Amino acid sequence: MSSHGRPRGGVGVVLAVTLLLAAGPAPSDLAAVPQDSPADVLKARGLKQVGSTYVLPVEGEIQKKSSELKALHNHLLQAARHRSELERQAADGQAQVREMLARRVVLNQQMSELDQQIRALPPGNLQVLAQRNELVAQRNQAAMAYNGLADNINLLRTSPAGDPAARDRLQGEVSRRREAFIQAVLDLRQAVDAAQKSYTALASDEAVKNAIAAVGQSAKTKPRLGPSPQFASNIKLLERAEQSVMTDAVNLHKRGGVFWVDATFNGKVVRPMVFDTGAGLTTIPSELAEEIGIKPGPTDPVVICETADGTKVEARQVTIPTMRVGRFTVNGVAAAVMPPGKGNIAPLLGQSFHRHFTYKFTPESGSLVMSRVEGLEPARPQQPARSTRTTRGRSRSSRSRAAASRAADAASTPDGVE
Repeated sequence: MSSHGRPRGGVGVVLAVTLLLAAGPAPSDLAAVPQDSPADVLKARGLKQVGSTYVLPVEGEIQKKSSELKALHNHLLQAARHRSELERQAADGQAQVREMLARRVVLNQQMSELDQQIRALPPGNLQVLAQRNELVAQRNQAAMAYNGLADNINLLRTSPAGDPAARDRLQGEVSRRREAFIQAVLDLRQAVDAAQKSYTALASDEAVKNAIAAVGQSAKTKPRLGPSPQFASNIKLLERAEQSVMTDAVNLHKRGGVFWVDATFNGKVVRPMVFDTGAGLTTIPSELAEEIGIKPGPTDPVVICETADGTKVEARQVTIPTMRVGRFTVNGVAAAVMPPGKGNIAPLLGQSFHRHFTYKFTPESGSLVMSRVEGLEPARPQQPARSTRTTRGRSRSSRSRAAASRAADAASTPDGVE
């Protein structure tokens, strides 16, 4: 046999084997290749079946956050109602105290007049003695009424409604609950946005579409991709909560070492005020009070304010009908009006305004974000408290000593000077 005939037969065998390998496995062998089931495909995407809907597990967390949000809102409303009731009781108590003080003034005058009549009686007969006894009885009766009023006044002033510390605690609770509610709204929005983004991606995933279609071929109810109806309800809850939360960014400007913010009084007069969350009452000079149409009277309560040099000043407490900062308007703001001649005192925005808001303040940039939950504050201006007798009280903190010192210096500093 010649050597030339061998290679030809070998090449034919090699070509045949190569063609078989290139053709792949026989059709009978394809069933042996593992394929992901529709359930595995959906599970790999994190989906689970609830009824006929495939949903993401994050919906359970969103449901939990939604329930917590409703509970926080109820707690906030309850605290706000409690605060409003205590403030109403305090206002009623103050009105009663003023009325009793006025009655004491009348009784004191009566006792003085009776004392004069008793002293003016000459010594004498039984008729004069009877007249004297009658006057003494009247005087004793007036004294008893006078002392009874004093006891009632002390009871009213020492009641929980008349205790400034109790009102401060309630206001602190409202502030904490407001902050917790606003933070819960923000957290829920973040979770909802992330879930919606995931559902959008899954809706365009061909493997998910095919898997759900394959499951539907053997299911009585056609399955679908979430979100679930409960998720849609939670979104509506979130949107209502977001509508109740008003937020606005306000720019502060720094001058003389303190921050100032523009405030609008009664919708007309705009003035810069020192921004100090540590202060108690909002404080304004008498010139500004006159400009916005407020004139303190002798029956307005007296509050003791402390100036930058430590001097105690008697100011009159009034109610400013409306004050606006940024987009927010507050009705019935309690304020202390400094006496005439104290024009060097800078206007100060205090807690009587701040207490309605939650603040996020960045001193480095002077950026202030104000947030308020609508429906918790009085809708109409409160009437100024009136008194038939001057009473004295001490404001909880008319201003922090350091801020007051810087504000006094800044009052005469030109704009733009830091």
